[in-house]
Amino acid sequence: MAGIVTQAHYAQGHIHIVHFEATADAADGSFPRTVITTPIEGRLKKLVTNPGGTASTSISPSTSTSPSASISPSVSASASSSPSASPSPSSSGSSTSPSSSISPSRSGSSSISPSTSLSPSASTSLSPSSSRSPSASISPSSSISPSASASPTIASPTTNYDVQLVDQTGYDLLEGVGMNRSASASQHAAVLYSSTSVNPVVDDSDTLTLVIDNHFAVSAQVVIDLYYALGG
Repeated sequence: MAGIVTQAHYAQGHIHIVHFEATADAADGSFPRTVITTPIEGRLKKLVTNPGGTASTSISPSTSTSPSASISPSVSASASSSPSASPSPSSSGSSTSPSSSISPSRSGSSSISPSTSLSPSASTSLSPSSSRSPSASISPSSSISPSASASPTIASPTTNYDVQLVDQTGYDLLEGVGMNRSASASQHAAVLYSSTSVNPVVDDSDTLTLVIDNHFAVSAQVVIDLYYALGG
């Protein structure tokens, strides 16, 4: 008889859990009888069976980074110089009209009207416009979503397989609640003395053995959690 059964112990306050992961033999589908290595003491509370796989854990961190940097400096320098110099000196001036006439009249007329108009218009328009609009946009997106799901369904166990926790005398301390388990559904069962609401007591001096029986499906997997409370 081969097969593998591993066990671990967890605590949730005063409630403790013995966790078993069992894989049936690849030839005949049997499970080995497994002695609980860490002594337990208290009252048995609940049996949970999960056929066909192990507990599922899923990890999906998603990291997304999208920094966007946009630089758009705009420099516009406009210089307009429009000096207008319009000197318009007008000199009109000397009008001499002497009149000389031999016949008692002499008339000499000289008219000088120089007009000087200087209108230089110097218009200097300096409008250099320098516009820099470099746009740098960085949008790296890194998304990490690894999903690790440890739920291998290699094979379902045999329908109505049995789970027992026997002491050194061969007595089933689960009081029969682990009999005829489902091959496809997870099941929870309270562990009580028959026809009572009292939980069975275990002592740390007891030798407790997990027995998975009435099973023939090769390489099937079953997870079993046994809950117990500290104290008498």
